[in-house]
Amino acid sequence: MREKQSFTKIDIAKDLAQTLYKNTTPESQKKCVEILDKIAWIIGAALINEKDVKWQGLLAIKQYILPERRGRNPQTGEVETYPAKRKVRCHLTRDLKHIVCDDPMTSTYFEYRR
Repeated sequence: MREKQSFTKIDIAKDLAQTLYKNTTPESQKKCVEILDKIAWIIGAALINEKDVKWQGLLAIKQYILPERRGRNPQTGEVETYPAKRKVRCHLTRDLKHIVCDDPMTSTYFEYRR
């Protein structure tokens, strides 16, 4: 079985540079990395301000509060109370799930963009 390779931010920047600038020079890739970093910063700022993020066709990031709970420390057996905390959950949109899980050539996403 072959090892899975990750599609990194640099790979995305190369594809984005090819789409936007019709080339993949170091300057165009650097601009695209800056765009991706800015998008990540904007999403992070929205989450810090307790806003959910909905990116149509890609993903939805929702926040929820995990309530205070009681648990047991396995080393000591002592019952402890764990404080409430904010959690973040990321969901792929239906379009992206359809692309990943079904045959991509029959996907409505690709038919729409051909």
